[in-house]
This record gives sequence, C-alpha cells and structure tokens, in this order.
Amino acid sequence: MTNTYTMISTFLVLSFLLAVPGCGWKTDGAERLSDRYDTDGDLDAEEEIEAIELEKVEGEGLVGRWAVRMVLHGTMAPLGSPWDITLNNLFIADISEDETEMTWTFCNQVVNIDAGDGGSGSTPLGTNEIPVALRDALANAPITFILPGDGTMPDQQMGWTWGLKDMDDIINDPLPSDDPNGPKIWDQDEDGHTGATVHVLNPEGDRYMIRRAVWDIAEAQLSDDETWITSTVVFQIDEHAFEGTTFGLDQVAPITATEVTHPIHYLRVPGEEAGENAFTCETLRNDYQGLFLNAPEVE
Repeated sequence: MTNTYTMISTFLVLSFLLAVPGCGWKTDGAERLSDRYDTDGDLDAEEEIEAIELEKVEGEGLVGRWAVRMVLHGTMAPLGSPWDITLNNLFIADISEDETEMTWTFCNQVVNIDAGDGGSGSTPLGTNEIPVALRDALANAPITFILPGDGTMPDQQMGWTWGLKDMDDIINDPLPSDDPNGPKIWDQDEDGHTGATVHVLNPEGDRYMIRRAVWDIAEAQLSDDETWITSTVVFQIDEHAFEGTTFGLDQVAPITATEVTHPIHYLRVPGEEAGENAFTCETLRNDYQGLFLNAPEVE
C-alpha cells in the first residue's frame, strides 16, 4: 500500500539540499528549538533502552486506562535506495465502565528514519516532529471508538484528521486541497497558519498542511492476565501541504507500507482513580520505549 506522508520533497529539492548539506541545520539545532518544540520521545540509536516495569494495575476486562503505541513501518526512496521509516503513534486510551466507548487521547508521534549511507548527516532528510501547539490541539480532540459492551473490541475502521473539520465522509471524501481558506480547513493549532503546523528538522522549517489517516484496525485480544491488549492495523495517510517556510517544504511524497505486521499494543496503567499517580501523556512520551520493550508479540 502506498501512503502519502510529510517526510521529504521532490528529487529536485533533494538534489538542491545535498548540494548544501544540512540546509542550515546545525549540531545544536535541538537546543535552539527546545523552547518551542518538545522533543521528548525522540529515538536515539546510541541509547540502550531498559525495560520499565509498572506496578501491576488491578482491572477487570477492558475497563480502565491504557497506554497505547501504534507502530507503522514503511519505506521511502528519495535517492533511489529505500530508507526505512518507523512511525510511533502514542495515545492514552480510556474505556468506559460499561465497555461501550473508548477514547484515544493523542500524546505524541515519533518518526525514525534510517537512511543508511544515503542520509544527510545525523538528521536524515525529512525527519520531523510535532510542535507542542499541534500536539496539544490534537489531544484536545480525542478519537472516539464505539464498542459493543460485551468485553470485546471488534475490527473497526477509523479516520483521524489534522487541520480538517466538518467532513461529510471522513473516510472517503477527497481532501479539500484547492483552497487553503476553504470552510473545511481550520487553524487547528491556533498558530495563525493554515491547517496544522509540522516542524521539519532537515531541511529546517515548518510545513502548513492538512492530513487524514485511515486505520483498518483488527479485532483486539486481551491477554490472560488482563495486562495487555494487542491488535494490528492497516493504514493509509493522505495529506496536502499549502506552504512551507523553507524551499521544498510545500511538497509531499509517497511512503510505501512494508508488508509486515503493524502492531498496536495497549498496556494497562493507572487511571483517574489513582489521583496524582494517574498515568499521563508526559509519562508515556518519556518512557514509551521502556514500557513497550517487552510487549507481547503480535502476528
């Protein structure tokens, strides 16, 4: 399946960038951006990850709070040879007492690009991150799933949008990409720019865009000890960029999903009943790698 994602510009843009390595991205770039962008959760290939074991949370069935990680694998080939891409979507799920509703609150998206020998320095071309303003705006619009109330989570198709509103058919409607001031496009992160703002680290700049993700989520399985829920997803992402602050950032290019399992893991965590010990997005952003290191395999 081919998925469109904001990662990189056209070959012409790439050629330009390779002629000017880094395009102004300096080794202290992360420090310069720290006041504006929260980089918690960035993957570090040199960092050795240790498993984090939470104290067992008592719960029955699906009811309660869950830390969620959705892992999407793909490749892109901007310079001929494919680069591996992993997208980690992080959410907190809350399931109602009657098991008829589940909400996902967005916490972060971490993008890791393995460019091999074809990259541009330590930050591969197209690497991006979610600004705090967009992250918080998405968190303020939770995704709601309707459940049957019998302790199961059947397969379900879900659409998720950034910078879009009032779509008649969120799954099938074409993206309203012809007019940045159209009635179905809004400044969701309230930063004064069209749609949603995504920050690109190399070439450094912002992209103003709209995005729709469509997920076909398989029936979930609850572990015997009721600590984990596992599922898989087939995904497609469409987007359109209206403008970029750096040459080429108003372009988008396709990503191809690899023919592997794209897992979803839910880990039971303390909910609001735990008071100040309730599990939060901040904890998930900081610790997700350790929390999911020993997650059960998903076929």
